Amino acid sequence: MLLLDKPYNTHQLAQQLDLDYKAVQHHMKVLEKNNMVSKIGEKYGAIFYLSNFLELNINTLNEAIDKLDRKMNHKKIYM
Repeated sequence: MLLLDKPYNTHQLAQQLDLDYKAVQHHMKVLEKNNMVSKIGEKYGAIFYLSNFLELNINTLNEAIDKLDRKMNHKKIYM
């Protein structure tokens, strides 16, 4: 969701999310492979931004996130 506001490199994302650099690097590769983000540049200085595909389908992503959030926060009561 950070990429909605502006592009970031891996180091900036790791700092913003308070996550390990290598973990963010791995996940950005997965997101790029699945056409969710695009990048400009190579290696350490590569800047990531939302892909055109994701920008066009952001509402679908938001719906999926909301559905997952509801499912995770739903408490089952057994009688």
